[in-house]
Amino acid sequence: MCKDNKNLGKTLILCVLCTKRREMKRIIAVLAGCIVSVLVIFLSEGLSHTLNPPPEGLNPNDPEQLKTLMAEAPFLALVLVQVGAFLGAFVGGMIASAVIGTKDKLPAIGVGVVLTLLGLINLVLIPHPVWFTLTALLVYVAGAYTGYTIYHQLKKKDA
Repeated sequence: MCKDNKNLGKTLILCVLCTKRREMKRIIAVLAGCIVSVLVIFLSEGLSHTLNPPPEGLNPNDPEQLKTLMAEAPFLALVLVQVGAFLGAFVGGMIASAVIGTKDKLPAIGVGVVLTLLGLINLVLIPHPVWFTLTALLVYVAGAYTGYTIYHQLKKKDA
């Protein structure tokens, strides 16, 4: 066996370890982005509920009451929820981009996809108006990708 083959083996092992490390960093970036996103969305929905409180005696465990609540919710209250979802995804995309530290788009897009899946669960459990459902399917990935883009534009200015 020649010396070059021994170096090739070491190089392959280092390459595999480097790839595993990069994948782990991507996962951490997505998790960090999702945690911050959910916090921002939670705060924005709290603001929306403060400005437009649900009716007295609402039972959040009664699907029929929730269906009626969503059907009668003021348009601007629902828009505020979507704006909060966009802002949450935007901040999450920025956080994921900062954690990964490269121009890798996957962590930011991963944040958007995870938030979209969580949003779908919400849409299945609580019926929403059609326009809200359609925009909810787009707002998370769009917000996270916008966060990625703005983060890298700001980083370029600092360089």
